Amino acid sequence: MSPIKKLKRWIIIFLYECGVCTQKISGYTVYTESNTTKYLFNCTSSVCTKVTDAGYYLVDGSLVNVATATTVATPVANAFYLDGSSFDNSKYSKLIKCTGTTASTYSSVESPGDGFYLNGDGYASGFKKLITCTTQQCESVDSPLSTAGHAYIDSGTVSGTNKPNIIRCDSTKCTSSAGSTTGAYIDVGSKNSDNYPNVITCNGTTCTSSPGSNSSSTGEGYLDATTAKYVITCNGTTCTSADKTAAANTASANLFYIDAVDKKKVIVCTSSACKSAKGTEDETKYYPDTDEVTKVIKCVKNTDCASEATNGTNEVFYVDGYDPKKCCPKSNEFPNVIYCDKTKCTSYVGSTTAAYINAGKPDASDSTKFPNVIQCTGGKCANAAGQASTTGVGYMDATTTGNIITCDSSTGCKSAANGAAKNKNKFYIDGMSGTSGTDCKKVIVCVKDSGCSSLDGTATGSTVDSYYVNSQNAANYIDCVSNNGACTSKAHSASTTPVFFVDGYDASKVLKCSSTGCEEKEGATTAGYGYIDAATTTLRL
Repeated sequence: MSPIKKLKRWIIIFLYECGVCTQKISGYTVYTESNTTKYLFNCTSSVCTKVTDAGYYLVDGSLVNVATATTVATPVANAFYLDGSSFDNSKYSKLIKCTGTTASTYSSVESPGDGFYLNGDGYASGFKKLITCTTQQCESVDSPLSTAGHAYIDSGTVSGTNKPNIIRCDSTKCTSSAGSTTGAYIDVGSKNSDNYPNVITCNGTTCTSSPGSNSSSTGEGYLDATTAKYVITCNGTTCTSADKTAAANTASANLFYIDAVDKKKVIVCTSSACKSAKGTEDETKYYPDTDEVTKVIKCVKNTDCASEATNGTNEVFYVDGYDPKKCCPKSNEFPNVIYCDKTKCTSYVGSTTAAYINAGKPDASDSTKFPNVIQCTGGKCANAAGQASTTGVGYMDATTTGNIITCDSSTGCKSAANGAAKNKNKFYIDGMSGTSGTDCKKVIVCVKDSGCSSLDGTATGSTVDSYYVNSQNAANYIDCVSNNGACTSKAHSASTTPVFFVDGYDASKVLKCSSTGCEEKEGATTAGYGYIDAATTTLRL
């Protein structure tokens, strides 16, 4: 017969054998008092002590919560529990891990690593809590953060030393899943006061936390992996996530960030979506820098995109690298140019009749010289070499009414007032009407007080050429071939004796060319007087 000794809430159970008392039970056991009340005890070599420390315990292959010792807890696959046996000063140094829902899947985590774990306590159709551990001091997180953009690195799902999963919580539950390789998360674990300075990025193998890139100095942002249309930006102190879709479906409203996850890409936010696209696949491209408004984002092939100061101290222009057909097929945008002044850079739809000096293509040996222009034709804005003034080509300035852009090898392209005066119009071959100095079919005419306009050099169906003053070269005139043919600059033969052409702009005038240049003159109206037409060597009355 086995005598049982009871003293208050201490119990020792002995088995009498051969005149010797030996202990029957060791470790944790559930003791039932009066067949109704159950208690959890821990038995050592000399005594069994009632367990009062909160937490979970492994008892005879079952998982028991000291707070509900009357029932065996139902284990949750991939869950962790605070191991009550390691309780000390409100913290726990060990965890219990369940990889399945049976007793054979339990194991003790003697040295849990720093980070966050799914907490099986309170599980009901989802995880409601987390466990956080720092230097083997663990505790429950009863109210995990569920704010958009925020997440935790899952320290409970590991592959070697890698942690490929993140834990994301909403108002109803927390779930673990593979981390996005294209977006990012604000790291809840980096909280400092009310600030969250770190972001979580994942590469398909592991997820890591690092200080968020300061958007105001780098131009970088992160696609929010938790919420469509949201972008994460950081200021050096904290990171926040917000809806960055453009306020309107216009070029100037679009927002741009260097994609901090892949810096060869740019995040483009239109009025309908935020997406990441390659910064460039060929030539250097530029985008407005949303957070640093006096800078542009520059993307060079096979190189990370970077935010840089604009070229020039006043107004400058770049081809906008944003291509809506590649990034966002449903967009109604059109190819754009970037306009920068001293205070900001913005994007807008480019002019199809006038040009811009291209600050994005400076001279290779002199960054203050700009030999190229931006032309927007055929639904695309693109760089074009500025045609030399010796070709007679000029461009109406898209930004300054009345100005003409002319280019030469020594100074690059410059914009200046057209110089038209009373009875002295100015003429240029319109560089916007062709791709070189030999295939342009229009002429720019500038009239004092009326501004500049572009006209067909000759009418379609015409049978004779038209002739104009060449305002850039006194020794030349502009010849536009009949039937809407090309306009080119040609030398006239005048030395001391003037030569004459029918004025292509005003049929009541003649074009007089001498050693000092060509000019428009009122045609002689006196009977019997005429001119030898230099184009045909015939007499015209």
